[in-house]
Amino acid sequence: MPEIGGVFGRRRELGVVAAFLDGLRSGPSGLLLEGDAGIGKTTVWWAGVADAAARSCLVLSSRPAEAEAKMSFAALADLLGGVLERVLVGLPAPQQNALQVALLLKDPAGSPPDHGAVCAAFLGAIRCLAAQGPVLIAVDDLQWLDHPSAVTLDYALRRLGTEPVGLLAAVRAGVGQPAVPPAGAGLPGGHLERLRIGMIAENAEERARHQALSADGPDDEAAVALTQAAQAAAARGAPGAAAELAELAIARTPAELTSARLQRRLAAAEYLFRAGDTTRARRGLEAVARDMPSGADRARALLLLARLLLHDEGDRVAVPVLEQALTEAADDRILQARIHVSLARTCGVDLRYCARHARATSRARTRRCAPPSNTRRTRTTTTAASAQTPTRCRPGRTRSKTAARRSPCIRSAMTPAATGPRF
Repeated sequence: MPEIGGVFGRRRELGVVAAFLDGLRSGPSGLLLEGDAGIGKTTVWWAGVADAAARSCLVLSSRPAEAEAKMSFAALADLLGGVLERVLVGLPAPQQNALQVALLLKDPAGSPPDHGAVCAAFLGAIRCLAAQGPVLIAVDDLQWLDHPSAVTLDYALRRLGTEPVGLLAAVRAGVGQPAVPPAGAGLPGGHLERLRIGMIAENAEERARHQALSADGPDDEAAVALTQAAQAAAARGAPGAAAELAELAIARTPAELTSARLQRRLAAAEYLFRAGDTTRARRGLEAVARDMPSGADRARALLLLARLLLHDEGDRVAVPVLEQALTEAADDRILQARIHVSLARTCGVDLRYCARHARATSRARTRRCAPPSNTRRTRTTTTAASAQTPTRCRPGRTRSKTAARRSPCIRSAMTPAATGPRF
């Protein structure tokens, strides 16, 4: 498993963090790392902090604990601990006083300082620091941020303009205090991105599923990885797992990638059919056949739908669908041959019908497989003649079927592909 900066198996997450830091100079933004306890959020957070420091960003960090959640301004003291002297001199006297009292650096004179003055002081401090270079506010375990610090941080982030300030925070999924405002939610323009941190995967299927769960919305990179994982699962004889991965790929496919989405819907339906879930497979195939434009892809969908219908309802329902597929496959000789084979097999009682489609299979495959130059006409004539000879080999079998079985081209048409969806 690849290692990046001492972190194993987090290539995608670290890439998102790096992209976030790349845009830090463009203005205020935030990245929220979400996940279950112990999942690896802090590891990614630390990597981001180290990356920011390596880029010469000023990092203001805090790692609050559950026991500190009720201590006023505990996180604010962490954030300003190393820079307080630098920023105090640039603040108005009332803000200096309010901030020092809030951080327990000065005894209150008279009434306690107004919280608004503390918020204004923190905003002034951040602006002062950002004027000298990019600033990263980094908070681990955001859910334990004390309420006064959370309010102060949110106040400052809401009022930033074009300053190069970013918020990198890790938060435990499903944990938080309702009274604490979502720090960063008020960033200008809603520049707050969420990154779901999942389990580190050990194989291609798990990695693809992990990537899909980590993605926030459509993500074609995740969809491609899921598609490949579905093919691998199908190849190892796990069509149920392949169907699940294919459906995740569909969900992550961007809406504008219409062709890719249709292909993935078709693959998912084929995996469901192989897994024995004919109800969902039929529903999916009927929808795909309806949505696909005319052509070979639609013919493949109809061919698979016909096989499912043959299994569920018999040849009277399946044959019209196969004949429609044959029309759609007009420009694909190999696909035509496969449909002819299915038609010949489907109507076993009607020998004339079977023979006609066996001859059509022979013609389609001969055109595809015929050798070049002067041998083409001789071989084509011989193959066609043998396919059309109605001499019986044994009861119930005509010469046309025997010819089809002897031809390597016909055998390849009758045998589904070894890899990928089989139609």
